Amino acid sequence: MPNPVIRSSDATDGAGFWQDDPPTPSSAIFSHHTSTYSRRSSIRPLPVPPAPAPNSTPEIDASPGTDRSSVESIAPVGISAVASPPDYRDPDPTEEISHNGTQPNSSASSAIEKDESPFNQPIASSPQNPFSSAYEAPNWALIVLHVGLCLIAYPVLMIFVLIAKDRTIFWTRFAVSCGCGVVGFCLGLSLLGLARAFLEAATWATLIHQSRLPEAPGLTLREFAAASQGTSALVAARVLLNRIMFQGTARKQRKAYDSRPWSLYVVYFLLLVLLAASLPFILGRLVEISTRITNQHTDYREVALKGDLSAIDLTRATELLPVFEHPILGWTLSHYEHGQPPQAFSYPWGTDMVYFAETTPSQLLPDGSGFGVFVHTPKNHTNIDVPGTPTSSSGIDAGTTIRYPRWGARMHCRKVPNAERNLIPKSSLNVTYLFAPRETMVDLFTSFSLQFPKILDKPLNLTTAIKPNDTLPFEIDPNPLTLGVGFNDNGVSHSYYSSPLSMGEDGGGFVSLEFVLVRLNTEFTPEGKFPVLGNDIISNADGTESRIGYDAALCLELFEPWIVETYNSSTGITTSTRIINKASTTTDSLSGESNIGTTISGVKRQLNSSALWPAYVVAHQNSVNKLVKDNSRDAPYMPSPLVVSYSTGVGANGFTELAERAFIQTRLQMDATNLLPYLAGTGDIVGRSYPDSVLSTARILTVPMVVVLVLVLAFGVLAGIFVPKLPLGVPRRDFELYSWVAAFHGDEVTTEMQRAGVERNMELREIEKRLGNMKFRYVF
Repeated sequence: MPNPVIRSSDATDGAGFWQDDPPTPSSAIFSHHTSTYSRRSSIRPLPVPPAPAPNSTPEIDASPGTDRSSVESIAPVGISAVASPPDYRDPDPTEEISHNGTQPNSSASSAIEKDESPFNQPIASSPQNPFSSAYEAPNWALIVLHVGLCLIAYPVLMIFVLIAKDRTIFWTRFAVSCGCGVVGFCLGLSLLGLARAFLEAATWATLIHQSRLPEAPGLTLREFAAASQGTSALVAARVLLNRIMFQGTARKQRKAYDSRPWSLYVVYFLLLVLLAASLPFILGRLVEISTRITNQHTDYREVALKGDLSAIDLTRATELLPVFEHPILGWTLSHYEHGQPPQAFSYPWGTDMVYFAETTPSQLLPDGSGFGVFVHTPKNHTNIDVPGTPTSSSGIDAGTTIRYPRWGARMHCRKVPNAERNLIPKSSLNVTYLFAPRETMVDLFTSFSLQFPKILDKPLNLTTAIKPNDTLPFEIDPNPLTLGVGFNDNGVSHSYYSSPLSMGEDGGGFVSLEFVLVRLNTEFTPEGKFPVLGNDIISNADGTESRIGYDAALCLELFEPWIVETYNSSTGITTSTRIINKASTTTDSLSGESNIGTTISGVKRQLNSSALWPAYVVAHQNSVNKLVKDNSRDAPYMPSPLVVSYSTGVGANGFTELAERAFIQTRLQMDATNLLPYLAGTGDIVGRSYPDSVLSTARILTVPMVVVLVLVLAFGVLAGIFVPKLPLGVPRRDFELYSWVAAFHGDEVTTEMQRAGVERNMELREIEKRLGNMKFRYVF
């Protein structure tokens, strides 16, 4: 058997690795050809050979035919001796060199020559980077995919924004999070796919740089495995740390053959990892979510609130009847004992305006009340039951819409027709008489679709209408008339007469006739128009003369139960929003309404006027007496702000003429302030509370979103195009199986695994323990 050939590690295409001490620079490596095709790279684990005989001399293979640049390998460093042919020469492509140096027979060579195996096909030329030869050829498929993802990111996010519109805050956030998560995940995955080549190139470059170190070249298998186990920030940080710690990666060690800033490539990879991980969060911050509170009218809870009069309230009102029925006293209920009276408001219903008293916060509390408690204030001002100042903070939740029945008022008026006959300024006893024609009264009742009362459907009885011993200036025909009212000559500029036609016996409310008489000195009404002027001449201080002007109207006022909607805001202010319907009991106004709470029992559900007449009389007279009190004190028939409001004019001398619509508006506002609040006391009634819905919408902040997507696009394209080539012209390598197949030779790995004692069924951690300290280097 021929002597082994010892080849210098500086001139070989192989490599070895050690397990104990590293070899000296003069170490030899094992090399042989096993086929007729050239292998570009290999990891060749070789055992340490036996020492040569004492008398033998190592032979240095310096065959000029050896091509040192055609073979590159990752090889375990070590010394190896093999059998080699006596006369080493370059292998012929058509020949196979056997392990013992003999040439195979011609039939075998012929078979190899005719081998059509894909392993014998010529290697195609590698694609080139269109911008610079210092970079790898771009993976255009990944780049196009990344560009496409960036282009469709905004439309996809817009779809999720549209899905999130008008949802609850939970579902809006869920939809936005899903959209930003999906888009951010896809863009981040695309960025990582493009950035992976940077980490792979830096890892293999680290091995190559460390392999060029003259002293102890290469990396241990454990170090290289840890740096190539995946594309993550932790692995990149390990690679960056290795490049800082290893000597072979220092710029001064490799500046002769590679001066590129590989650490910056790793930093760029880490930047892309950070961007990819942050994309869902960043995109989520660029979608603005706004909320709004909306009223919903389908889900409700039944609630009890103070919207009626209790038995004790009616008892107190009955005790006050003699005071308010006194013809001279003119007593009024003081609102100071209850705080400010509630605000009056109105809403249209057909051609009418219906007036209501606003709900007070006290009415929504279990121990609260309305104004209809009819309690006088004690002299010492102690123990006052103030509805506006409840003692309990629990009640109907804020942020809800409340529906419950309450009393409302509406009125129709007609000017007295044929005033020169139906409005007599003065009788013999200085009484002003106002007569109501039956035709006008029928028209008023017809306007409300009410039946004309039989008590009025008969001729006027002048004996009862005119005061005893009084005579009129002319004859009156009683047949077309139905009512006659006399007003004393008392100097009051506006006077009223009320006649209740229904005291609520039927439970449906109250009906009242209301007459208004206006008497004004024409000196203070320069724009005034009066259908009747008095005969008396008044001499004024400035030498002018004036007379008293007369005007009157006949009105019909209705007090009825209505279902009104009130919003109980979180600020503690109640605001009525609309009329639901004309009814005395709260019922469904929409199909599909459902009670999401418990049904209340033992509480009134319907407004009924059958027992409320004492409270109505007291409250009605309270409102009229407050109207009358707004009159001049020292001179007769002087204008007042109230009487001027009955016309279309303004100012102290602004009265023009009695206007029906103006009087209705003023009178109903007064009744809604001074009458209606007293029809609700401490009595409970069932209503409905509709909790608010908090709906959300999402909106993309377009400019910041476009900027972020453009940056993601630019970072990805840069990562895809400018992947650095490995040092010394080494072809691109990654962490996939094909790169390891190109680097390792199966027979060499098997030999070294046998030397390390690695068996087929050994545990993975044991294999890592036995092979982890083997040192590799990349050999050219």
